[in-house]
Amino acid sequence: MDSRRRKSSLAMGYHVVVEYLDRIEDEERVRALPHLVVRAPNVEIGDVVPVDDRGGAVVDDDNDGGAATTTASLRKAGLREFSPSLLLHHQPSHADAPPPPLFSYLTTLDVSNNELRDLPGLSSLPNLLRLSIQRNWFDALPSDVDHLSKLIHLDASRNFLRPNRESLRYDGLRRLTCLRVLDFSYNGKIRRADHRDAIRAGILPSTAEVVITAWEETMTTRDCYSSSSSSSSADAAAVSPRGEEGSTTTTTTTTTATAMMMYVGTSAAVRDPRLLRSQLEPWSTFVLRRRLVTDFGEIPTDPAHVDRASVMNRLLDRYMDEGLSYFDDEDEGSGGRCDRNAAVGKRRILRIDGEPVRDELLREILTELREWRGDVGRGGGSGGSRERPSVRAECYMILRADCVVADDGGPACDVLSSSSSRRARRRKKKMDGNQRLWALALRALRETDPDFATRCSEVAVTLGFAGSPHIDKQNSSPFYGLALGDFDDGTGCLAVECSARVIAVVNTRNKLGRVDGRYPHWVTNYDAGQERYSLIYYDTMSTFESPGPAIFRVP
Repeated sequence: MDSRRRKSSLAMGYHVVVEYLDRIEDEERVRALPHLVVRAPNVEIGDVVPVDDRGGAVVDDDNDGGAATTTASLRKAGLREFSPSLLLHHQPSHADAPPPPLFSYLTTLDVSNNELRDLPGLSSLPNLLRLSIQRNWFDALPSDVDHLSKLIHLDASRNFLRPNRESLRYDGLRRLTCLRVLDFSYNGKIRRADHRDAIRAGILPSTAEVVITAWEETMTTRDCYSSSSSSSSADAAAVSPRGEEGSTTTTTTTTTATAMMMYVGTSAAVRDPRLLRSQLEPWSTFVLRRRLVTDFGEIPTDPAHVDRASVMNRLLDRYMDEGLSYFDDEDEGSGGRCDRNAAVGKRRILRIDGEPVRDELLREILTELREWRGDVGRGGGSGGSRERPSVRAECYMILRADCVVADDGGPACDVLSSSSSRRARRRKKKMDGNQRLWALALRALRETDPDFATRCSEVAVTLGFAGSPHIDKQNSSPFYGLALGDFDDGTGCLAVECSARVIAVVNTRNKLGRVDGRYPHWVTNYDAGQERYSLIYYDTMSTFESPGPAIFRVP
Protein backbone atom coordinates (compact mmCIF):
# COMPACT_ATOMS: atom_id res chain seq x y z
CA MET A 1 0.00 0.00 0.00
CA ASP A 2 1.15 3.53 -0.79
CA SER A 3 2.74 4.89 2.40
CA ARG A 4 0.80 8.11 1.95
CA ARG A 5 -2.56 6.36 1.78
CA ARG A 6 -4.51 6.63 5.01
CA LYS A 7 -5.95 3.39 6.26
CA SER A 8 -9.61 3.91 7.14
CA SER A 9 -10.93 3.33 10.64
CA LEU A 10 -13.33 0.77 9.18
CA ALA A 11 -10.44 -1.16 7.65
CA MET A 12 -8.60 -1.13 10.97
CA GLY A 13 -11.67 -1.99 13.05
CA TYR A 14 -12.55 -4.90 10.78
CA HIS A 15 -9.02 -5.97 9.90
CA VAL A 16 -9.97 -9.65 10.24
CA VAL A 17 -12.58 -9.24 7.52
CA VAL A 18 -10.19 -7.20 5.36
CA GLU A 19 -7.49 -9.86 5.66
CA TYR A 20 -9.99 -12.61 4.84
CA LEU A 21 -11.23 -10.80 1.73
CA ASP A 22 -7.67 -10.04 0.63
CA ARG A 23 -6.78 -13.71 0.98
CA ILE A 24 -9.76 -14.84 -1.10
CA GLU A 25 -9.00 -12.26 -3.80
CA ASP A 26 -5.33 -13.32 -3.82
CA GLU A 27 -6.36 -16.95 -4.35
CA GLU A 28 -8.56 -16.05 -7.30
CA ARG A 29 -5.96 -13.74 -8.87
CA VAL A 30 -3.03 -16.15 -8.55
CA ARG A 31 -5.15 -19.00 -9.93
CA ALA A 32 -5.48 -17.04 -13.18
CA LEU A 33 -2.27 -14.98 -13.07
CA PRO A 34 0.42 -16.95 -11.19
CA HIS A 35 2.97 -14.17 -11.71
CA LEU A 36 0.76 -11.61 -9.96
CA VAL A 37 1.21 -12.87 -6.41
CA VAL A 38 0.80 -9.33 -5.08
CA ARG A 39 -1.48 -6.74 -6.65
CA ALA A 40 0.46 -4.50 -8.99
CA PRO A 41 1.05 -0.88 -7.90
CA ASN A 42 -1.27 1.66 -9.46
CA VAL A 43 0.83 3.40 -12.09
CA GLU A 44 -0.81 6.04 -14.27
CA ILE A 45 0.33 7.56 -17.54
CA GLY A 46 1.37 10.79 -15.84
CA ASP A 47 3.19 9.19 -12.93
CA VAL A 48 6.69 9.59 -14.37
CA VAL A 49 7.61 12.93 -12.79
CA PRO A 50 10.84 14.41 -11.43
CA VAL A 51 11.79 13.21 -7.97
CA ASP A 52 13.11 15.63 -5.37
CA ASP A 53 15.22 13.97 -2.68
CA ARG A 54 14.16 16.62 -0.21
CA GLY A 55 10.49 15.66 -0.46
CA GLY A 56 7.63 18.09 -0.92
CA ALA A 57 7.27 20.12 -4.09
CA VAL A 58 9.29 19.22 -7.15
CA VAL A 59 10.55 22.37 -8.86
CA ASP A 60 11.73 22.56 -12.46
CA ASP A 61 13.56 25.83 -13.12
CA ASP A 62 13.88 26.52 -16.85
CA ASN A 63 15.89 29.63 -17.60
CA ASP A 64 17.00 29.91 -21.21
CA GLY A 65 18.40 33.38 -20.89
CA GLY A 66 15.03 35.06 -20.89
CA ALA A 67 12.42 35.17 -18.15
CA ALA A 68 12.57 32.21 -15.79
CA THR A 69 9.67 29.75 -15.92
CA THR A 70 9.34 27.44 -12.95
CA THR A 71 7.03 24.51 -12.29
CA ALA A 72 6.21 23.30 -8.78
CA SER A 73 4.57 19.90 -8.35
CA LEU A 74 2.83 18.62 -5.24
CA ARG A 75 1.11 15.90 -7.23
CA LYS A 76 0.10 12.82 -5.23
CA ALA A 77 1.52 14.28 -2.04
CA GLY A 78 -1.33 13.03 0.17
CA LEU A 79 -2.42 16.59 0.92
CA ARG A 80 -5.67 17.51 2.62
CA GLU A 81 -4.64 21.11 3.25
CA PHE A 82 -2.51 23.50 1.23
CA SER A 83 -0.29 26.39 2.24
CA PRO A 84 2.27 28.33 0.17
CA SER A 85 4.76 27.50 2.93
CA LEU A 86 4.99 24.02 1.38
CA LEU A 87 6.89 25.69 -1.46
CA LEU A 88 9.27 27.79 0.67
CA HIS A 89 12.38 25.61 0.73
CA HIS A 90 12.10 25.09 -3.03
CA GLN A 91 12.40 28.78 -3.93
CA PRO A 92 15.30 28.99 -6.42
CA SER A 93 18.16 31.28 -5.53
CA HIS A 94 20.76 32.83 -7.83
CA ALA A 95 24.19 34.04 -6.80
CA ASP A 96 23.78 37.36 -8.54
CA ALA A 97 20.39 38.30 -7.08
CA PRO A 98 18.35 37.92 -3.89
CA PRO A 99 15.33 35.61 -3.97
CA PRO A 100 12.29 37.24 -5.61
CA PRO A 101 9.46 38.46 -3.37
CA LEU A 102 6.61 36.10 -2.53
CA PHE A 103 6.60 33.23 -5.05
CA SER A 104 6.79 35.32 -8.19
CA TYR A 105 9.15 32.81 -9.79
CA LEU A 106 6.36 30.20 -10.09
CA THR A 107 4.54 30.03 -13.41
CA THR A 108 3.06 26.52 -13.12
CA LEU A 109 1.63 24.79 -10.05
CA ASP A 110 0.39 21.19 -10.04
CA VAL A 111 -1.48 20.01 -6.93
CA SER A 112 -3.42 17.23 -8.67
CA ASN A 113 -4.28 13.83 -7.18
CA ASN A 114 -4.70 14.95 -3.57
CA GLU A 115 -7.68 15.47 -1.24
CA LEU A 116 -7.78 19.27 -1.32
CA ARG A 117 -10.92 21.39 -1.04
CA ASP A 118 -9.32 24.86 -1.29
CA LEU A 119 -6.02 26.57 -2.11
CA PRO A 120 -5.55 29.48 0.31
CA GLY A 121 -2.74 31.89 -0.47
CA LEU A 122 -2.95 31.93 -4.26
CA SER A 123 -2.54 35.71 -4.09
CA SER A 124 1.14 35.07 -3.31
CA LEU A 125 1.59 33.50 -6.77
CA PRO A 126 1.08 36.58 -8.98
CA ASN A 127 2.81 35.19 -12.10
CA LEU A 128 1.08 31.82 -12.24
CA LEU A 129 0.23 30.89 -15.83
CA ARG A 130 -0.98 27.33 -15.36
CA LEU A 131 -2.75 25.71 -12.41
CA SER A 132 -3.79 22.06 -12.13
CA ILE A 133 -6.15 21.03 -9.32
CA GLN A 134 -7.48 17.95 -11.10
CA ARG A 135 -8.58 14.86 -9.17
CA ASN A 136 -9.17 16.50 -5.79
CA TRP A 137 -12.25 17.16 -3.65
CA PHE A 138 -13.10 20.68 -4.81
CA ASP A 139 -16.82 21.47 -4.81
CA ALA A 140 -15.94 25.10 -5.61
CA LEU A 141 -12.97 26.68 -7.36
CA PRO A 142 -10.23 28.05 -5.05
CA SER A 143 -11.46 31.14 -3.23
CA ASP A 144 -8.41 33.19 -4.30
CA VAL A 145 -8.54 32.26 -7.98
CA ASP A 146 -9.40 35.85 -8.96
CA HIS A 147 -5.91 36.97 -7.83
CA LEU A 148 -4.24 34.98 -10.62
CA SER A 149 -4.35 37.83 -13.14
CA LYS A 150 -1.92 36.15 -15.58
CA LEU A 151 -3.50 32.68 -15.50
CA ILE A 152 -3.85 31.11 -18.95
CA HIS A 153 -4.87 27.51 -18.24
CA LEU A 154 -6.92 26.14 -15.31
CA ASP A 155 -7.33 22.35 -15.11
CA ALA A 156 -10.12 21.57 -12.63
CA SER A 157 -11.10 18.21 -14.09
CA ARG A 158 -12.24 15.24 -11.99
CA ASN A 159 -13.61 17.16 -9.02
CA PHE A 160 -17.09 17.78 -7.61
CA LEU A 161 -17.86 21.11 -9.23
CA ARG A 162 -21.33 22.25 -10.27
CA PRO A 163 -22.40 24.54 -13.12
CA ASN A 164 -23.40 27.53 -10.99
CA ARG A 165 -22.06 30.88 -9.82
CA GLU A 166 -21.13 29.73 -6.32
CA SER A 167 -19.18 26.64 -7.37
CA LEU A 168 -17.36 28.14 -10.37
CA ARG A 169 -16.91 31.67 -8.97
CA TYR A 170 -17.98 33.43 -12.16
CA ASP A 171 -17.23 36.87 -10.73
CA GLY A 172 -13.60 35.92 -10.15
CA LEU A 173 -13.15 34.21 -13.52
CA ARG A 174 -14.37 37.32 -15.34
CA ARG A 175 -11.38 39.23 -13.96
CA LEU A 176 -8.87 36.80 -15.48
CA THR A 177 -8.37 38.54 -18.81
CA CYS A 178 -5.53 36.22 -19.89
CA LEU A 179 -7.52 33.03 -19.33
CA ARG A 180 -7.69 30.80 -22.41
CA VAL A 181 -8.71 27.32 -21.19
CA LEU A 182 -11.08 26.19 -18.41
CA ASP A 183 -11.04 22.39 -18.11
CA PHE A 184 -14.06 21.04 -16.19
CA SER A 185 -14.04 17.58 -17.79
CA TYR A 186 -15.16 14.58 -15.74
CA ASN A 187 -17.01 16.64 -13.13
CA GLY A 188 -20.13 14.54 -12.70
CA LYS A 189 -22.51 17.48 -12.34
CA ILE A 190 -21.14 19.34 -15.38
CA ARG A 191 -22.10 16.96 -18.14
CA ARG A 192 -24.51 18.57 -20.60
CA ALA A 193 -24.13 21.01 -23.46
CA ASP A 194 -26.44 23.47 -21.69
CA HIS A 195 -24.12 23.35 -18.67
CA ARG A 196 -21.25 24.41 -20.91
CA ASP A 197 -23.40 27.17 -22.39
CA ALA A 198 -24.33 28.44 -18.92
CA ILE A 199 -20.66 28.57 -17.92
CA ARG A 200 -19.72 30.45 -21.08
CA ALA A 201 -22.47 32.97 -20.38
CA GLY A 202 -21.50 33.24 -16.72
CA ILE A 203 -17.88 34.21 -17.39
CA LEU A 204 -18.55 36.79 -20.12
CA PRO A 205 -16.80 38.90 -21.35
CA SER A 206 -14.13 36.19 -21.04
CA THR A 207 -13.95 33.99 -24.14
CA ALA A 208 -11.94 31.19 -22.52
CA GLU A 209 -12.43 27.73 -23.98
CA VAL A 210 -14.67 25.70 -21.66
CA VAL A 211 -13.98 21.96 -21.77
CA ILE A 212 -16.50 19.54 -20.27
CA THR A 213 -17.41 15.87 -20.63
CA ALA A 214 -20.86 15.72 -22.20
CA TRP A 215 -22.86 12.51 -22.18
CA GLU A 216 -25.30 12.18 -25.07
CA GLU A 217 -27.77 9.29 -25.18
CA THR A 218 -27.50 7.45 -28.50
CA MET A 219 -29.78 4.44 -28.33
CA THR A 220 -32.96 2.94 -26.92
CA THR A 221 -32.46 1.39 -23.48
CA ARG A 222 -32.27 -2.37 -23.34
CA ASP A 223 -35.03 -3.94 -21.26
CA CYS A 224 -32.91 -6.28 -19.20
CA TYR A 225 -35.92 -7.98 -17.60
CA SER A 226 -37.38 -9.23 -20.88
CA SER A 227 -36.15 -11.31 -23.78
CA SER A 228 -35.58 -8.20 -25.88
CA SER A 229 -32.14 -8.00 -27.44
CA SER A 230 -32.15 -4.23 -27.92
CA SER A 231 -29.34 -2.31 -26.26
CA SER A 232 -28.44 1.11 -25.00
CA SER A 233 -25.38 3.29 -24.82
CA ALA A 234 -24.09 6.75 -24.16
CA ASP A 235 -21.21 8.54 -25.81
CA ALA A 236 -18.84 10.75 -23.89
CA ALA A 237 -16.92 13.54 -25.57
CA ALA A 238 -14.79 16.35 -24.25
CA VAL A 239 -16.40 19.35 -25.89
CA SER A 240 -15.17 22.89 -26.32
CA PRO A 241 -17.03 26.12 -27.11
CA ARG A 242 -16.23 25.49 -30.73
CA GLY A 243 -18.79 22.68 -30.61
CA GLU A 244 -16.80 19.51 -31.31
CA GLU A 245 -19.45 17.19 -29.89
CA GLY A 246 -19.71 13.48 -30.58
CA SER A 247 -22.33 12.79 -33.23
CA THR A 248 -25.31 10.59 -32.49
CA THR A 249 -25.07 7.23 -34.23
CA THR A 250 -27.10 4.06 -34.49
CA THR A 251 -25.29 0.88 -33.51
CA THR A 252 -26.00 -2.82 -33.15
CA THR A 253 -24.91 -5.22 -30.45
CA THR A 254 -21.58 -6.35 -31.87
CA THR A 255 -18.11 -6.15 -30.44
CA THR A 256 -17.21 -3.32 -32.83
CA ALA A 257 -20.31 -1.31 -32.01
CA THR A 258 -19.96 -1.68 -28.27
CA ALA A 259 -16.45 -0.26 -28.49
CA MET A 260 -18.26 3.05 -28.99
CA MET A 261 -20.37 2.64 -25.86
CA MET A 262 -19.45 4.60 -22.77
CA TYR A 263 -22.37 3.41 -20.64
CA VAL A 264 -25.01 0.76 -21.24
CA GLY A 265 -28.41 1.69 -19.85
CA THR A 266 -29.61 5.10 -18.74
CA SER A 267 -29.77 4.10 -15.06
CA ALA A 268 -29.40 1.21 -12.64
CA ALA A 269 -33.13 0.50 -12.96
CA VAL A 270 -32.79 -0.89 -16.49
CA ARG A 271 -29.59 -2.90 -16.07
CA ASP A 272 -29.73 -6.67 -15.69
CA PRO A 273 -27.96 -7.46 -12.38
CA ARG A 274 -26.80 -10.84 -13.68
CA LEU A 275 -24.59 -9.24 -16.32
CA LEU A 276 -20.99 -8.54 -15.39
CA ARG A 277 -21.04 -5.19 -17.18
CA SER A 278 -24.07 -4.09 -15.15
CA GLN A 279 -22.18 -4.93 -11.97
CA LEU A 280 -19.14 -2.93 -13.11
CA GLU A 281 -21.03 0.04 -14.58
CA PRO A 282 -21.39 1.98 -11.28
CA TRP A 283 -17.61 2.37 -11.03
CA SER A 284 -15.95 5.48 -12.38
CA THR A 285 -13.65 5.16 -15.38
CA PHE A 286 -10.73 5.94 -13.09
CA VAL A 287 -11.48 2.89 -10.93
CA LEU A 288 -11.92 0.63 -13.96
CA ARG A 289 -8.68 1.89 -15.48
CA ARG A 290 -6.88 1.28 -12.19
CA ARG A 291 -8.34 -2.23 -11.95
CA LEU A 292 -6.79 -3.21 -15.27
CA VAL A 293 -3.39 -2.21 -13.90
CA THR A 294 -3.53 -3.43 -10.30
CA ASP A 295 -5.69 -6.55 -10.61
CA PHE A 296 -4.92 -7.73 -14.13
CA GLY A 297 -1.32 -6.53 -14.50
CA GLU A 298 -1.83 -4.41 -17.61
CA ILE A 299 0.13 -1.32 -18.51
CA PRO A 300 -1.53 2.05 -17.77
CA THR A 301 -3.56 3.75 -20.49
CA ASP A 302 -3.76 7.40 -21.42
CA PRO A 303 -7.26 8.86 -20.80
CA ALA A 304 -6.69 11.24 -23.70
CA HIS A 305 -6.57 8.32 -26.14
CA VAL A 306 -8.25 5.37 -24.39
CA ASP A 307 -11.82 6.17 -23.38
CA ARG A 308 -14.21 4.46 -20.97
CA ALA A 309 -15.66 2.19 -23.64
CA SER A 310 -12.23 0.82 -24.51
CA VAL A 311 -11.32 0.34 -20.86
CA MET A 312 -14.60 -1.47 -20.15
CA ASN A 313 -14.27 -3.72 -23.19
CA ARG A 314 -10.72 -4.67 -22.24
CA LEU A 315 -11.83 -5.40 -18.69
CA LEU A 316 -14.71 -7.58 -19.89
CA ASP A 317 -12.24 -9.47 -22.10
CA ARG A 318 -9.96 -10.13 -19.13
CA TYR A 319 -12.83 -11.43 -17.00
CA MET A 320 -13.94 -13.69 -19.85
CA ASP A 321 -10.39 -15.00 -20.29
CA GLU A 322 -10.32 -15.99 -16.61
CA GLY A 323 -13.69 -17.75 -16.80
CA LEU A 324 -15.36 -15.15 -14.59
CA SER A 325 -18.16 -14.50 -17.07
CA TYR A 326 -20.09 -16.62 -19.58
CA PHE A 327 -22.92 -16.48 -22.12
CA ASP A 328 -26.18 -18.14 -21.16
CA ASP A 329 -28.22 -20.19 -23.62
CA GLU A 330 -30.45 -17.27 -24.60
CA ASP A 331 -27.52 -15.05 -25.56
CA GLU A 332 -25.76 -17.89 -27.36
CA GLY A 333 -28.80 -18.59 -29.49
CA SER A 334 -29.33 -14.94 -30.43
CA GLY A 335 -25.77 -14.21 -31.43
CA GLY A 336 -24.96 -12.56 -28.12
CA ARG A 337 -21.67 -14.45 -27.95
CA CYS A 338 -20.20 -11.61 -30.05
CA ASP A 339 -20.97 -9.07 -27.36
CA ARG A 340 -19.09 -9.11 -24.06
CA ASN A 341 -21.77 -6.79 -22.64
CA ALA A 342 -24.19 -9.74 -22.63
CA ALA A 343 -21.90 -11.95 -20.52
CA VAL A 344 -23.24 -13.13 -17.16
CA GLY A 345 -20.97 -12.60 -14.15
CA LYS A 346 -19.38 -15.67 -12.58
CA ARG A 347 -17.17 -14.23 -9.86
CA ARG A 348 -16.54 -16.04 -6.59
CA ILE A 349 -19.51 -15.73 -4.23
CA LEU A 350 -19.36 -15.52 -0.44
CA ARG A 351 -22.70 -16.25 1.26
CA ILE A 352 -23.44 -14.52 4.54
CA ASP A 353 -26.46 -14.23 6.83
CA GLY A 354 -27.50 -10.99 8.45
CA GLU A 355 -28.36 -10.62 12.14
CA PRO A 356 -31.80 -12.14 12.93
CA VAL A 357 -34.57 -9.82 14.12
CA ARG A 358 -37.09 -10.91 16.77
CA ASP A 359 -40.08 -12.76 15.30
CA GLU A 360 -42.62 -10.67 17.22
CA LEU A 361 -41.08 -7.43 16.00
CA LEU A 362 -40.89 -8.76 12.43
CA ARG A 363 -44.63 -9.52 12.50
CA GLU A 364 -45.39 -5.98 13.68
CA ILE A 365 -43.22 -4.42 10.99
CA LEU A 366 -44.66 -6.60 8.23
CA THR A 367 -48.22 -5.79 9.31
CA GLU A 368 -47.41 -2.08 9.20
CA LEU A 369 -45.78 -2.42 5.77
CA ARG A 370 -48.82 -4.21 4.36
CA GLU A 371 -51.06 -1.42 5.65
CA TRP A 372 -48.69 1.12 4.09
CA ARG A 373 -48.80 -0.63 0.71
CA GLY A 374 -51.25 1.08 -1.61
CA ASP A 375 -51.92 3.96 0.79
CA VAL A 376 -51.12 6.94 -1.44
CA GLY A 377 -51.50 9.37 1.45
CA ARG A 378 -48.69 7.60 3.32
CA GLY A 379 -46.45 7.30 0.25
CA GLY A 380 -47.21 3.62 -0.28
CA GLY A 381 -48.94 3.92 -3.62
CA SER A 382 -47.43 2.50 -6.79
CA GLY A 383 -46.44 4.39 -9.92
CA GLY A 384 -45.84 7.93 -8.69
CA SER A 385 -44.61 6.81 -5.27
CA ARG A 386 -41.01 6.34 -6.35
CA GLU A 387 -38.73 8.89 -4.76
CA ARG A 388 -35.71 7.29 -6.41
CA PRO A 389 -36.62 6.56 -10.04
CA SER A 390 -33.06 5.53 -10.95
CA VAL A 391 -33.60 2.16 -9.22
CA ARG A 392 -36.18 -0.51 -10.03
CA ALA A 393 -38.95 -0.72 -7.44
CA GLU A 394 -42.74 -0.71 -7.35
CA CYS A 395 -42.59 1.80 -4.51
CA TYR A 396 -39.68 3.68 -2.92
CA MET A 397 -40.22 6.08 -0.01
CA ILE A 398 -37.65 7.88 2.15
CA LEU A 399 -38.31 8.81 5.78
CA ARG A 400 -35.89 11.34 7.25
CA ALA A 401 -35.02 11.86 10.89
CA ASP A 402 -34.60 15.60 10.25
CA CYS A 403 -37.83 15.89 8.29
CA VAL A 404 -38.56 19.39 9.60
CA VAL A 405 -35.75 21.79 8.75
CA ALA A 406 -36.03 25.54 8.41
CA ASP A 407 -34.91 27.23 5.21
CA ASP A 408 -31.98 28.73 7.05
CA GLY A 409 -30.62 25.26 7.77
CA GLY A 410 -31.61 25.42 11.44
CA PRO A 411 -32.16 22.37 13.63
CA ALA A 412 -35.11 20.03 13.35
CA CYS A 413 -38.21 21.01 15.29
CA ASP A 414 -41.56 19.45 16.14
CA VAL A 415 -43.67 22.36 14.91
CA LEU A 416 -43.37 23.81 11.43
CA SER A 417 -42.50 27.49 11.41
CA SER A 418 -43.57 29.93 8.72
CA SER A 419 -40.04 29.81 7.31
CA SER A 420 -40.17 26.07 6.66
CA SER A 421 -39.94 25.14 2.99
CA ARG A 422 -42.62 23.26 1.11
CA ARG A 423 -40.22 20.33 0.88
CA ALA A 424 -39.85 20.30 4.67
CA ARG A 425 -43.62 20.40 5.04
CA ARG A 426 -44.04 17.45 2.70
CA ARG A 427 -41.43 15.50 4.63
CA LYS A 428 -43.16 16.31 7.91
CA LYS A 429 -46.54 15.23 6.54
CA LYS A 430 -45.05 11.98 5.28
CA MET A 431 -43.42 11.29 8.64
CA ASP A 432 -46.65 12.09 10.48
CA GLY A 433 -48.39 9.39 8.45
CA ASN A 434 -45.64 6.84 9.11
CA GLN A 435 -44.63 7.47 12.72
CA ARG A 436 -45.39 3.90 13.78
CA LEU A 437 -43.49 2.43 10.83
CA TRP A 438 -40.50 4.65 11.64
CA ALA A 439 -40.61 3.68 15.33
CA LEU A 440 -40.79 -0.05 14.57
CA ALA A 441 -38.01 0.16 12.00
CA LEU A 442 -35.72 2.02 14.40
CA ARG A 443 -36.51 -0.44 17.19
CA ALA A 444 -35.23 -3.32 15.04
CA LEU A 445 -32.03 -1.41 14.26
CA ARG A 446 -31.55 -0.32 17.87
CA GLU A 447 -31.71 -3.91 19.10
CA THR A 448 -28.94 -4.87 16.65
CA ASP A 449 -26.71 -1.78 16.55
CA PRO A 450 -27.73 0.93 19.04
CA ASP A 451 -24.80 3.15 18.07
CA PHE A 452 -25.73 3.28 14.39
CA ALA A 453 -29.38 3.80 15.34
CA THR A 454 -28.40 7.18 16.83
CA ARG A 455 -26.69 8.17 13.55
CA CYS A 456 -29.25 6.83 11.08
CA SER A 457 -30.52 9.88 9.20
CA GLU A 458 -32.81 8.18 6.67
CA VAL A 459 -34.76 4.97 6.17
CA ALA A 460 -35.75 3.94 2.66
CA VAL A 461 -38.97 1.90 2.60
CA THR A 462 -39.35 -0.14 -0.57
CA LEU A 463 -41.69 -2.61 -2.20
CA GLY A 464 -40.56 -4.81 -5.06
CA PHE A 465 -36.98 -3.52 -5.20
CA ALA A 466 -35.18 -5.56 -7.86
CA GLY A 467 -31.69 -5.66 -9.38
CA SER A 468 -30.41 -2.09 -9.84
CA PRO A 469 -26.60 -2.32 -9.46
CA HIS A 470 -25.54 1.07 -8.09
CA ILE A 471 -23.31 2.95 -5.66
CA ASP A 472 -24.67 5.21 -2.89
CA LYS A 473 -22.33 8.16 -3.29
CA GLN A 474 -23.96 10.31 -0.61
CA ASN A 475 -23.58 7.81 2.24
CA SER A 476 -21.23 8.77 5.07
CA SER A 477 -20.77 5.17 6.22
CA PRO A 478 -22.03 1.60 5.64
CA PHE A 479 -25.77 0.88 5.75
CA TYR A 480 -28.11 -1.83 7.07
CA GLY A 481 -30.77 -3.62 5.06
CA LEU A 482 -33.76 -5.66 6.28
CA ALA A 483 -36.08 -7.54 3.89
CA LEU A 484 -39.53 -8.90 4.74
CA GLY A 485 -42.33 -10.67 2.89
CA ASP A 486 -43.32 -14.05 1.49
CA PHE A 487 -40.49 -14.33 -1.06
CA ASP A 488 -38.40 -17.50 -0.89
CA ASP A 489 -35.54 -17.63 1.58
CA GLY A 490 -32.17 -17.42 -0.16
CA THR A 491 -33.55 -15.22 -2.95
CA GLY A 492 -33.85 -11.44 -3.07
CA CYS A 493 -30.54 -11.14 -1.24
CA LEU A 494 -28.28 -8.11 -1.03
CA ALA A 495 -25.20 -8.59 -3.25
CA VAL A 496 -22.12 -6.36 -3.02
CA GLU A 497 -18.75 -6.33 -4.76
CA CYS A 498 -15.93 -7.06 -2.28
CA SER A 499 -13.03 -6.95 -4.76
CA ALA A 500 -12.28 -7.45 -8.43
CA ARG A 501 -13.05 -11.17 -8.39
CA VAL A 502 -15.22 -11.60 -5.29
CA ILE A 503 -18.80 -10.65 -4.43
CA ALA A 504 -20.77 -11.29 -1.25
CA VAL A 505 -24.44 -12.28 -1.16
CA VAL A 506 -26.01 -11.29 2.15
CA ASN A 507 -29.29 -12.93 3.18
CA THR A 508 -31.40 -10.13 4.66
CA ARG A 509 -34.77 -11.95 4.76
CA ASN A 510 -35.94 -11.26 8.32
CA LYS A 511 -32.35 -10.28 9.09
CA LEU A 512 -30.37 -7.05 9.30
CA GLY A 513 -27.39 -7.19 6.96
CA ARG A 514 -24.64 -4.57 6.99
CA VAL A 515 -22.75 -3.68 3.81
CA ASP A 516 -20.94 -0.63 2.50
CA GLY A 517 -23.09 0.86 -0.23
CA ARG A 518 -20.16 2.85 -1.58
CA TYR A 519 -19.27 -0.34 -3.46
CA PRO A 520 -21.51 -1.62 -6.30
CA HIS A 521 -24.47 -3.49 -4.82
CA TRP A 522 -27.81 -4.85 -6.02
CA VAL A 523 -30.68 -7.20 -5.13
CA THR A 524 -30.44 -10.75 -6.47
CA ASN A 525 -33.30 -12.32 -8.39
CA TYR A 526 -36.50 -13.53 -6.74
CA ASP A 527 -39.99 -14.47 -7.93
CA ALA A 528 -41.58 -11.22 -9.12
CA GLY A 529 -44.99 -12.58 -8.14
CA GLN A 530 -43.94 -12.77 -4.51
CA GLU A 531 -43.98 -10.02 -1.92
CA ARG A 532 -40.70 -8.36 -0.90
CA TYR A 533 -40.43 -5.27 1.28
CA SER A 534 -37.18 -3.77 2.46
CA LEU A 535 -36.00 -1.22 4.99
CA ILE A 536 -32.66 0.41 4.20
CA TYR A 537 -31.04 2.34 7.05
CA TYR A 538 -28.34 4.82 6.08
CA ASP A 539 -26.50 7.91 7.25
CA THR A 540 -25.69 10.96 5.14
CA MET A 541 -25.19 13.50 7.92
CA SER A 542 -22.35 12.22 10.11
CA THR A 543 -18.62 12.69 9.59
CA PHE A 544 -17.51 10.79 6.50
CA GLU A 545 -15.88 7.40 7.17
CA SER A 546 -13.51 6.25 4.45
CA PRO A 547 -14.70 2.90 3.05
CA GLY A 548 -13.11 -0.22 4.46
CA PRO A 549 -14.40 -3.71 3.66
CA ALA A 550 -17.65 -4.11 1.74
CA ILE A 551 -18.98 -6.57 4.35
CA PHE A 552 -18.45 -6.86 8.09
CA ARG A 553 -18.48 -10.56 8.89
CA VAL A 554 -16.97 -13.60 7.23
CA PRO A 555 -18.85 -16.73 6.12
